[in-house]
Amino acid sequence: YPNPANDQLFIEVSEAVGISLIDMTGKVIQHEDLKSGNNTIQISSLTPGVYFIKSANGANVRFVKN
Repeated sequence: YPNPANDQLFIEVSEAVGISLIDMTGKVIQHEDLKSGNNTIQISSLTPGVYFIKSANGANVRFVKN
């Protein structure tokens, strides 16, 4: 959350996991290693648009950057 987002995304995970932020063309824009619990990801440098978060365990989430 939030979705859509401006500068930051807040992600809560039950166990440590690596994630990739992917643009609409499939290009990996950013990689983050999340710790168990609450995490903050800075997205202020991203161009407005639709992105995907893909985790190493196979989960996918779509978000919009304003």
